Amino acid sequence: MIILLFLLFLTGLRLLWFAFVETGESSPVLIQEGHGHIQEQNAEKSEIFQLEGEWEFYPEQIIDPEKVEDGAAFQNKKYTVFPDQWFSYIDNQAFSSGTFRMQASLDESFVDQPLAIYIPRIPSANHIYINGELIGKSGNPSMLRESFVANTLPYYIMFQVHSPDLDIVVQASDDGRVSNFGIQPLLFGFTADIQHTYQMNMLWKGIVLIFMLLLFIAAVLLFCMQYKTKLALYFGLLMMSASLMILFDPDGAPLLSLFIDATIRSKIIFLIHISIATSLLKFIEYFLPGYFPALIYRMVTTMYLLYGLLIILLPISIIWEYQFLLGIVYFSCLSIVITQIVKANLAGEPNTLLLILAAIAVLNSIIWSTLKHEKNMIMNFYPFDLFIALFLFELFWICMFLKHVRDVEEKNTKLQLANKSRDDFLANTSHEMRNPLHSMMHIAQYVLDNPANKITNKDRDDLLLLIQVGRRMSMLINDLIDLSQLKEHHLRLDKKSVDLHVQMKMVLDMLTHVVEGKPLQIINRVDPSFPLLDADENRLNQILLNLLHNAIKFTDEGTIMVRSHVANDMAVIEVIDSGEGIEADKIEKIFLPYEQIITEYNAYHSGTGIGLAITKELIELQGGTIDVESELGKGTTFRFTLDLYQGKRENLENLEIPTTEIIMPEGLEDASPAASNQKHFKLLLVDDEKINLTVVSKILDQHRYEITFANNGEEAWHYINNQRFDLVISDVMMPGISGFELTRKIRIKHNLSELPILLLTARARAEDLEAGFKAGANDYVVKPIEPLELRARVQVLTDLKEAISDRLSMEAAWLRAQVNPHFIFNTLTSILSLMVVDKEKMTELLDHFNYFMQSSFAFQNMDELVSLKQELKLVDAYLGIEQARFGDKIKVNKQIDVKTEGILIPPLTVQTLVENAIKHGILKRQQGGEVTIQAVYSKGKCEMRIKDNGVGFQKEVKEKWRSEKRKHGVGLLNTEKRLFQYMGEGLMIDSSPDKGTIISFRLPVVNDVK
Repeated sequence: MIILLFLLFLTGLRLLWFAFVETGESSPVLIQEGHGHIQEQNAEKSEIFQLEGEWEFYPEQIIDPEKVEDGAAFQNKKYTVFPDQWFSYIDNQAFSSGTFRMQASLDESFVDQPLAIYIPRIPSANHIYINGELIGKSGNPSMLRESFVANTLPYYIMFQVHSPDLDIVVQASDDGRVSNFGIQPLLFGFTADIQHTYQMNMLWKGIVLIFMLLLFIAAVLLFCMQYKTKLALYFGLLMMSASLMILFDPDGAPLLSLFIDATIRSKIIFLIHISIATSLLKFIEYFLPGYFPALIYRMVTTMYLLYGLLIILLPISIIWEYQFLLGIVYFSCLSIVITQIVKANLAGEPNTLLLILAAIAVLNSIIWSTLKHEKNMIMNFYPFDLFIALFLFELFWICMFLKHVRDVEEKNTKLQLANKSRDDFLANTSHEMRNPLHSMMHIAQYVLDNPANKITNKDRDDLLLLIQVGRRMSMLINDLIDLSQLKEHHLRLDKKSVDLHVQMKMVLDMLTHVVEGKPLQIINRVDPSFPLLDADENRLNQILLNLLHNAIKFTDEGTIMVRSHVANDMAVIEVIDSGEGIEADKIEKIFLPYEQIITEYNAYHSGTGIGLAITKELIELQGGTIDVESELGKGTTFRFTLDLYQGKRENLENLEIPTTEIIMPEGLEDASPAASNQKHFKLLLVDDEKINLTVVSKILDQHRYEITFANNGEEAWHYINNQRFDLVISDVMMPGISGFELTRKIRIKHNLSELPILLLTARARAEDLEAGFKAGANDYVVKPIEPLELRARVQVLTDLKEAISDRLSMEAAWLRAQVNPHFIFNTLTSILSLMVVDKEKMTELLDHFNYFMQSSFAFQNMDELVSLKQELKLVDAYLGIEQARFGDKIKVNKQIDVKTEGILIPPLTVQTLVENAIKHGILKRQQGGEVTIQAVYSKGKCEMRIKDNGVGFQKEVKEKWRSEKRKHGVGLLNTEKRLFQYMGEGLMIDSSPDKGTIISFRLPVVNDVK
């Protein structure tokens, strides 16, 4: 359907061209026995006449116009259709000549007007005379081969006549060469009409030629640039060949009218055809690869090239005799191309329909050209079929380019993901590398600082060396992480005033072990009074370490000097060594990541190749620059700049320079108060590396914390479900359940205040920290762990947990302390009324009231847990008071089937629920109701149920009191919070309006009650 519509579109466009663009009509002139009459049919419309009919023919004679009337000439005169039968006459003859004559009478409208005749390609040379005067010629016709000159280009002549008589004589000769010219008649008309048609023909040919040349230039530029693809090469050759074909095309109006020998011109045209076929074949091979055997392409291309070689070597007569070979070339080429396109379309290659439509446009042009020749419509060159074909082809190429762009974008996305995975791999690997490294450093420092250890001075020095080497290894690992952070622009700076002299002393202390044993001296020429820098202290330390360590590595002996000065309001720091130096052509590469300059002198120096790259990035990130000067064999100077601090310099005389050792407590025995005066907090440490558990536990105060170890997330979750902890310290990266997943699971059961969580991780990226806090972590400590930081954060979280627990206990005590005055007044009134009626009952009520008041204000209410027996005794006192007040309106049913001494419960839990059942349940009914208190064993726990048959409540009411937005009221909400905190489970409520309420909860069963 699409192809049919496309054909209709092409046909309609061409018909519009004929209707509005074709100039004039080509009308035949009736010529009989050499005479005719040319009459203008429509004066308002341009008209061109075909001079085709019976001309006088004088075979094998070149007759001058004035001698045509001689008797000798008339003896051989014939009448023949010119130029049709001239082609038949010269066929199979070695050399032929002839003279043609036509006489016509003209309308008066043609007299004294500029006239013109278009002469098509008449083989192989011709002269044309108008009224006896030579007006035009192509080549030199002759009776003798020696004086014969062939030229077959079409042309037009201009002339005027002063009478209605027109006498046209055409002399023609042919040398017997095989030709393949279209048979076209001479055209007669006004000069303006002939010229316009001729020039329009040339114009449209020129436009197509320019368009193809532009495509050729684009392909050449594409090939000459970085994309040296065979596809661009063969497309350029195809466009160049097509341009030459248009340039050398002699039909209609030739663009190249230079005189070229007919033999050479014919061979050039043959070679252009071969070039078009070969270029098209090779182009389609690379344009749609994989749909045709490569061997076929090679064989066919080789045959085309051999045929081209034969065209160059063989005589033109043989080439014309076997010109059918050119047809075989085109047929085979088009067959392969069409097969390739169809296969690609069947294989689902996108947009191949565009190629099919382009091929149809070319075939349509060929068919219409044939029809035009049949109807003698030969002048105007119709370009739009070729334009449409080229446009569709370019559109297909653009679609392929866009697909390629999408593929590249997808590959870029995959590469970005791969880079992200690589960075994650570096972060994960650094986590795995840094953890054991820092564990060794912490243990070594712990051994050094523990006064109970008796170690020799040599062993102490070895341990210090071990720590220093570990620090250097840690910095190398940090370089890997920094590189990935710099690429993602995640590296954060903490710029402040920094003393360069102090920093240099720190760095030199750290490098002491590196230069030991080398005849090398490091000189610090940084003046103590040098202005403060505005920089990140840690990053400046890293920059100096990298530059100095690089200088030490490549300087076997001599000096390394660090000096500084101020220039252009910037601090300039120079690191100068007397080492091997760097070759001039390799200096630019030293700041590239993973780039190492290897020579015969430094081949034994290995490294990561990222230190200088990170140094450059860190300097530029802080607003500075770095450059290097080096001479091979004489040394290297690294020079970088940083901003100066704009504030005032403080007095630094008494500033204590920090050491590079890991800060640890002086001794665990002296680090905290005595165990008898310090509360124990229960901590759960979770890490899949046992060495990390050991290191963290040694950092923390053993007198303050009771620590439980869990080797993975599953084990930690088991402990949390069966024990109570004050803090969970968990590693993030663990097999199975990660630290994030464990945090999310804990937060389902405990909120931030009920069970704080501290996460440990080696990944300090912003997105990692955000993920941890979103999962529900309270705090973060980034590895490598600084002991003082860990101790401080753990203490803050445990103290906060204790403060919140105390607040809940105070809240519960306050709940009981705010006894309603009406409750006291009504109870006392009931006691007074019983003095007269029932003194024994009065005494019982007074005992209940006394116990209830004492329990409400007792300090035991501050305890976290009490026995269920004690809690139920308080409930009995409360129920006794209420039953004395309300009589039969309150009925109580107690079903206690457990040993109450072995069960612990947060104080004032059951009493609060019973009071709620009475006040808001059964007393809302006029007739009262019944309260049932049950305690039974269920699944290894004690299940408590408080039932009433009161008014009940809607589901919305239950959701309302559970809402976190409720800031007032401490009854049920406080009870549930404390149950969650101590038992890990809250209240289960089942209530329906007018049917009553059941509130239940579960308590763990213990063997010993303290």
